[in-house]
Order: sequence, then C-alpha cells, then structure tokens
Amino acid sequence: MIPNNLKEAEKSCLRLVAQNMTSKEIAQKLRLSPATVDTYLKSATAKLSGQNRRDAARIFLQFEHSQLLGSQSEPLVIPSDSGAIDGPTEISPPSVSRNGGQGWRTLLPPGFGGKINDTTTGQRITAAIKIAFWSVTVFIALVLFLSQALKALA
Repeated sequence: MIPNNLKEAEKSCLRLVAQNMTSKEIAQKLRLSPATVDTYLKSATAKLSGQNRRDAARIFLQFEHSQLLGSQSEPLVIPSDSGAIDGPTEISPPSVSRNGGQGWRTLLPPGFGGKINDTTTGQRITAAIKIAFWSVTVFIALVLFLSQALKALA
C-alpha cells in the first residue's frame, strides 16, 4: 500500500520524473531549487521503497492510476528494461519483493535503443566496459582470421 504521507510537492516531483524530466527541469517548473527537488525525490523514494527515483515514480503512478480506476489489484504493464526479447513486464506493488539478480545476462553485450535511460553511473560504466570488451574481442577475431587467410593464400 502506498503511504498517505506523501507531500503534494513529492507527488508533483514524481509525476515530472515520470515525464523524463531532470531535477533542474523539475526545479524550474515548480520554482524550487534542484537540491529541494532531490530532497523531495529521495524522501518519496524511501517512502515508496523504490530502488531509484524512476522506480518510485512508476510505483506512484501505478497507485495513482489504480485509484482513478477504483482498483488496486491491477498491475501496470510497462516495456521491459532488459530488451526486446523479454517483452512487457508488470510492476509489482511495493510489498512484493523484487529480484534484481542479473545472472548470466551480465556477460551478454548491452542492449540497443528504445528504452528509458534511467541507468545509474555504475550501470553506464559497466555497459561501456562490455562494449569495449566485445569490440576488442571482435577486432582480435578479425585480425586472427585475416592473418590465417593471408597465410593460406601465400
């Protein structure tokens, strides 16, 4: 259940986060400082047991959507963050634990396009390292293939 103690400013900030706005953009729109916006978002994220501000915004919008329809049992279906192969996923209510394990997928190359960019700095660095690893691997494979091809022709 969503806590009733969310301040109206926290709700406004969460709605704007759901519209992909940055803290600076939210601050300008609500006539607040970016630090105040960040404080509101951190507080709302903690109250909603979200993993990050985007997660908190999704949880809040799901709750708000269910309140408008008069039902709290219908999950909100959103596109999957793990790529086109998995298809749509449902957002669970905050009382349901979410498994963040990646398993063997951490070895795969990063996905491409069409997703909301709500990655953390660590996730971006990991994706950059994956890209570098696969680039070097493909380059070495090409060099080895071409060197063998040239030996065969000589």
